[in-house]
Amino acid sequence: MPPDQDPKTRPVTHSHKAMIALATALSLEVVQDDNHSLSLRCLARVLPRCSIIPVELVPLRRAAETLVAASDRGARSAALVRLTQAVRRYHQLVAGAHIDAIRKQARKPV
Repeated sequence: MPPDQDPKTRPVTHSHKAMIALATALSLEVVQDDNHSLSLRCLARVLPRCSIIPVELVPLRRAAETLVAASDRGARSAALVRLTQAVRRYHQLVAGAHIDAIRKQARKPV
């Protein structure tokens, strides 16, 4: 299987990075103001470009899709909680991968 089709080695694109950044920004906002609405609209535009996605981003994409599709205040609130949890899990996973890489690099002889 080519690397760009294998979910474990699929590269992260600018669309994926935009989705991550927007999801993170939305999950960190305390007050939902005009920037929140703008971020939601941008997220809605980016998500279609994230259909082919690395496996570690699937939960984040699903949570983002749920938030974008939420129609009433209660659904949006619940979807935002799920997005916040997905963002946290994603960043914990990435941090763990970086720590593992640092440890492996430290063990290599020069």
